[in-house]
Amino acid sequence: MKNFNMKSFTLTTIPSLAGLILVASYLPQLHTTFSTRSAEGHSLLFWILMNLALGGLFVQQIGLIKYEGNTKYAGAIVQGINLLLAFIMLLMVIVF
Repeated sequence: MKNFNMKSFTLTTIPSLAGLILVASYLPQLHTTFSTRSAEGHSLLFWILMNLALGGLFVQQIGLIKYEGNTKYAGAIVQGINLLLAFIMLLMVIVF
């Protein structure tokens, strides 16, 4: 445990794992909505607000890379994937 880096663990490892869990949580919902071609029970406003929030978090991650010199891209990658999946869900709610 001598080489354990708490800063890296809290700023990179935990957020990356949390982001991947969030990505994984979209997959069953996307599959079900696409398979059934039904978005019944989904709130359009929720998905609009979710996309706006995830868009803001993605922009923050890009800003950390560009302006703060962050050399770890995991946050931007995970937030970008989350935004993409939320956008796909938003499109399905609109279409179905």
